[in-house]
Amino acid sequence: RRKQDSKSALEDNILMMSNFIQSVSQHHINSFIFISSIDVYLNNDFSLDESTLLSPNNPYSISKLCSEAMLHKAFKDQLTILRLPGVYGIDDKNGSIVGKFTELIKNNVCLKLFNKGLQYRDYLYVEDIPRAILRFLENPSSGIFNLSTGKSMRIVEIIKIISDELGRTPLIEESKVNSSQVNIKISNKKFLEEYPSFTFTSMKSGIKKYIKELN
Repeated sequence: RRKQDSKSALEDNILMMSNFIQSVSQHHINSFIFISSIDVYLNNDFSLDESTLLSPNNPYSISKLCSEAMLHKAFKDQLTILRLPGVYGIDDKNGSIVGKFTELIKNNVCLKLFNKGLQYRDYLYVEDIPRAILRFLENPSSGIFNLSTGKSMRIVEIIKIISDELGRTPLIEESKVNSSQVNIKISNKKFLEEYPSFTFTSMKSGIKKYIKELN
């Protein structure tokens, strides 16, 4: 999304999905898993679940929702849609929020925070994604599922975990720009009802593993 969130990227993504669907139309598909995004939801500051109203507001999220609709028409009951929040993990090249904060704190660069960093966020540790997908491969279940820790943390709490692990004191500056950023709280209840033995990596544990691997 951050690499290219544009109308041309939206058109390219939809064209690629159309080409893919046409290319497999003559084959029997037992199940199809599509990685989507929580950005398709209308974030009204409440916990996002699979029944939350949809309101994509940028080319990236629009392309995701269009792809979901195209795949649903093509595969129907064979389709599983996984909606993800931001993801972090080793080799993310500081592209994640956790990676960016880690890099800034390591280099004693000031962090500019909106609303004192009190917004709630829920980020997914990268290793949880293939573990979750494996559950669907072993025991297919069609429908839409959120993947998340289900336990959001304030941005300042995330920064504290990172700074404690690095042994650094973060430099923080309050941004003067007005921000209407809302909280991000995501329900993973539907997924855990389907796969009750699955355990998501908490953000605290995931960040510690991430920094340990970096070092």
